[in-house]
Amino acid sequence: AALLKQGKGGKDAGKGFYGYGKKDAPSPLSARELGGLQLSQKDRLHSEKIAERLTLRLANEALHLLEEGVAGRPGSEAALQLDLASVAATFPALRGGILRFAENLGAKKLAADLRNLEIACGSRFAAGEMFSKKAKGGGLF
Repeated sequence: AALLKQGKGGKDAGKGFYGYGKKDAPSPLSARELGGLQLSQKDRLHSEKIAERLTLRLANEALHLLEEGVAGRPGSEAALQLDLASVAATFPALRGGILRFAENLGAKKLAADLRNLEIACGSRFAAGEMFSKKAKGGGLF
């Protein structure tokens, strides 16, 4: 709505979030204006919960793949392959991959969080066998 008030109605108006030039790149001014919008505390918490659910589910699926030998015989080499694949598929590289992320948080905490989500949201959040073993033994992925 703020862009419309400034006469930036989109492609038909020739200006808006995108520059509508040769590359149709985002307009820096509009990006700054949009960046100034604040999420309410409720929306921010909701976004964090969604991110947490997605990350936990992704970690659980990566462990299923590790268990099933999809990336090779379960072990550090297969875990590295899955970490590389997760980073290549947009998982934040600074976290080192989904299994490194899971390992840094700890198997016990992740297993407990998955259990809570399984109770709240259903069996799609059930921890895999390897996850449960790691949570009990405290071993590495």
